[in-house]
Amino acid sequence: MQQRTVPAMIAAMAILGGIPGPRQAPAAPDAPSPAPDALGDTPQARAAQARAILDRAEQADRDAQTLSAQIRFIAVKPLVGDTETRTGSMALGPRVRRSDGAETSVRKMSVRFTELRLGSRLEDGPEAEQIITFDGRKVMLMEPGKLRAEVWHVVGPDEEVDAFEDIGQGRFWMPVSRPAGEVLRRFEAERIATGQMPELDAGVDLPLDSLRSFVSGCVQVRLVPIEGAGQERSWREIRVWYDPATWHTRAAIAIERDEEWKIAMLRDVTLDAELPPRAFVVAPPKEFDVVERPWREGTEP
Repeated sequence: MQQRTVPAMIAAMAILGGIPGPRQAPAAPDAPSPAPDALGDTPQARAAQARAILDRAEQADRDAQTLSAQIRFIAVKPLVGDTETRTGSMALGPRVRRSDGAETSVRKMSVRFTELRLGSRLEDGPEAEQIITFDGRKVMLMEPGKLRAEVWHVVGPDEEVDAFEDIGQGRFWMPVSRPAGEVLRRFEAERIATGQMPELDAGVDLPLDSLRSFVSGCVQVRLVPIEGAGQERSWREIRVWYDPATWHTRAAIAIERDEEWKIAMLRDVTLDAELPPRAFVVAPPKEFDVVERPWREGTEP
């Protein structure tokens, strides 16, 4: 199966309203969490710490049937002087075995953005709403305020993929739900100090002090693409902060080769909530203007 990218800035569907009986993310039952300031004193030690953190995050993801959270997503394009901030909610569905019987499972995704800020201008009406749904085969971008939807078929008719199978691919790239071994095949990983922030490029204005406060108490892993592993064309580096009480992602920064920056921040993470039955169904309402983009073998959507 060829590597494919999910199309640009896809935002997702209504979730979490009035859901009974969720549990808040619990403390991981494994070995004690490393103290946030207990950094290794050599590159080898920090790499080993990063591997341990990624292993714990992978196990935490396996233990979660579903995951839901509030999300803030910031995209900065310094070359065109544009900063876009979206807020909303996201959910990951339960893992299900692929229909072809493969050993790996599929995790579906939905995101609903309800507020958009372009620079200093805030939009929070129907025109700001974007909904993404990914069901393992198709990605739907729906804009209810415009009665418009686009549907991309991202794999062939007999294939399915996980929502985050290609870490770092596509504009909505959240580094969650990924096996540690898969990450380490593509990136060099190192644990660094929690409050250590990347140096801002010229023209990039981001609230890093606010982010530093947001991730207080977390552990940070820096991911740098391995030459020849396919990620170096897209990313300079990715930073991920994990909550050591749960080992789920708290925040992340991705810096692209074309100087675009992306920040994702998650709060109110809830595990194993019962999601609406149609949370991950790709089916625009009949009254919407729908553009279908079929999959073609050997090409990207």
